Amino acid sequence: MINPVRCIALITLLLSLAACGGHEKADHAGHDHAAPPVDQTTPLSLTLDGENKWQMDDHTRSTFNIMTERFDGLSPTKADASYLSGIAAALESDIESLIAGCTMTGAAHDELHKYLAVYIPKVEQMKTTGELMDAMEVLNLLNEYRYFFE
Repeated sequence: MINPVRCIALITLLLSLAACGGHEKADHAGHDHAAPPVDQTTPLSLTLDGENKWQMDDHTRSTFNIMTERFDGLSPTKADASYLSGIAAALESDIESLIAGCTMTGAAHDELHKYLAVYIPKVEQMKTTGELMDAMEVLNLLNEYRYFFE
């Protein structure tokens, strides 16, 4: 049975992600570029490229869009262990595709590796447990990705 508190937390997180998704670079004029708060369970130590997001290649950008879309349509009624483990399995496949098609070099590539060092184990944990809280951590990391990379 699904915990109602977890359902409310997931809905809140999904709504906040939807609100953040439409930001364009122009929207950030005069915006404080301090790093957003990161959940204690996702210890990202990322920086921006000066005041800008790190530029990703087309392959990386499109793969992360696919990974984010995997959570579209997620609702508390679908959030059982097998469904969430299935999303995580698809994310693992996306990660393999990301790595196989990687052509990036330099500082942006290095920063992406720091991100992936946290992201990949969280996806593996989500696949193993099928827990809603693990899915929320992965979703939080995908949100953090959009802050640091474009």
